[in-house]
Parts: sequence; C-alpha cells; structure tokens
Amino acid sequence: EPMDSAGCRNVLQLPDDVWLGILGYLQILDIVRCESSCTMLRDVIVYYGVYKGMLDRICKRKRINNYMLMPDTVRRLKTDLAISAYYKRRLYQYTYKAFPRQRAEDEYIQTYKVGRKKQELDRLVVKGMKKFSIIGV
Repeated sequence: EPMDSAGCRNVLQLPDDVWLGILGYLQILDIVRCESSCTMLRDVIVYYGVYKGMLDRICKRKRINNYMLMPDTVRRLKTDLAISAYYKRRLYQYTYKAFPRQRAEDEYIQTYKVGRKKQELDRLVVKGMKKFSIIGV
C-alpha cells in the first residue's frame, strides 16, 4: 500500500465501494462539488451512475415510477459522462423544483406590448439580441 512521508494512506486510495458508501450520505450539491474536485472522484461518480442511483432511490422511497429514465435507444448513443450529466441535471431539477426557473422572455415587455410601444419594444429586443448575439452584427 502506497503511503505518504508520515506513513498515512492517501484518502483517494480508498476502494470504490468505500467512496460509494461515503457519497451515499451526501446531498446532490455536495456530490457535484466532489465530482468537480478531482478526476478520480468524477470517474467513480460517472462510472457507477451515482446520480441515476440517487434518482432511483428517491423514486423508490416515494413509491413513484422514475419517469426520468433515459431511453435505451438514446443511452446507447451517449458517453458515460453525457449520461451522468443527464441524470445530474434531472436530479437537480427534481430536487430543487420549488425554485422557479428564469423565464426566457421578459414579463414586463410581454405585459406592456401595445400599439406603438409594442413596435418600439420589439425593435429594442431585436437590437439587443443582435448586440449580444455571437453571430449577430
């Protein structure tokens, strides 16, 4: 067993099943932080499908069908990293669904679009989209 200068084992040398046990006690945001902290932890999280497992456990505990499963036809075309990212996103959206998502359109503009003001607001929106668009000039 490789040891450091003080004669201690490196925590990253723990077996995968120990890491999976540790990850099983964490919340989703903590797992995301672990995943971004080092490649070894990311590999464990991706390879063992930690996010999908969390989603499956939540559905099983609530006795509901996991409607967020990725279809086999789609899964075969994806990398393990892409599959993990899909389940991470779905788990996050399911876990934090109480927080409203940002709307794509500005509610103020939609509410007060009438007559000449509508034309002026539409023109400003188009101008703003061109200004901040990657391809618009």
